Amino acid sequence: MCFLSILALATWSAEAGARTRQERIQQNAWRDLPGEKVYLDSRSPLSVTELVAKKGEPTKVEAYLWMPDEAKGPVPVVVIFNCGNTMVYTKEGYWSEKFHRQGFAVLIVNSLEARAPGNKLIGQVFRYRYATMADVFVALNFLAADSRIDAKRIAIMGWSNGGMSVLGAAIEGLRTRYVGPELHYAAIVAISPYCGIATLGRRFSATPILSLHGERDDFMPLKPCQFYRQEAVSRGANFEMVVYPGVVHNWELTYRVHRDRTQSTMGDCYTVTDLAQRALRLGDGTTVALGTPNIGGILKKYASSCRKTGITEGNDKRSRADTYARISAFIQKNFTSAH
Repeated sequence: MCFLSILALATWSAEAGARTRQERIQQNAWRDLPGEKVYLDSRSPLSVTELVAKKGEPTKVEAYLWMPDEAKGPVPVVVIFNCGNTMVYTKEGYWSEKFHRQGFAVLIVNSLEARAPGNKLIGQVFRYRYATMADVFVALNFLAADSRIDAKRIAIMGWSNGGMSVLGAAIEGLRTRYVGPELHYAAIVAISPYCGIATLGRRFSATPILSLHGERDDFMPLKPCQFYRQEAVSRGANFEMVVYPGVVHNWELTYRVHRDRTQSTMGDCYTVTDLAQRALRLGDGTTVALGTPNIGGILKKYASSCRKTGITEGNDKRSRADTYARISAFIQKNFTSAH
């Protein structure tokens, strides 16, 4: 066997081994979930019209409420939205335990489990993008109604699809419609949110937002999120974006950088549902009025033209350490200022 063939085989084997380890980590559902299993009485809007109108099929959304061991008076809580429909210890598990040690309650919301079982997320993320946004507000109402919870100190964080969902918590029109004029999150954290399927409101609240990104993330690319932040800030958002130079997707986990040649992505393409313009805006400059016949077909055609295969992901120790410290400080700061 020639040298190049041996080198290619060795490279393939290393990539396959890294991918296998990565898949074991990602698919290793966190089965020993802490706290009490609860259900949120939500809905599954399949269009922005249904989202705004608070319509859609009634849905019981699985969640886990973990109270501090020795709670004295109403306690702060962090709501955690996962990236799909499995709980991963290195994400939800790590942060849940960290917040619990700080004396916070934790509510882990498994938005897609009841809607898209089996982890078939590629199409389901698009289908249920408005449903997961509805869950963000339903979770806030659920917690505020619990006398053990300090309603002024409720933060929310999420990854990927969950990251995009939690950013919607700052859209004023939706917030007031779902939870009223007074209730709001104290802080919003998004880690590598999927900005390819974004929603913009006419106006954003002043709730502090922290959004973290890898500069070279080719799965949840930076460019659509930079566009989203620019638009949100122009509409009143208090939006801090941190970009880690040279870093790829899943930098905050523990497995080494590798290339996954099977994963598909839309690349830098994006779609924005603009509630102010009542239109769907595509990254190629096309604007389609909401309610246009076959709007789903237009979106599907655009998404198909963008699809790419292959992503790079893996740990960056320095950025991971900064992420842990930055998020902890951000939430603590906003819990303190909420009093």
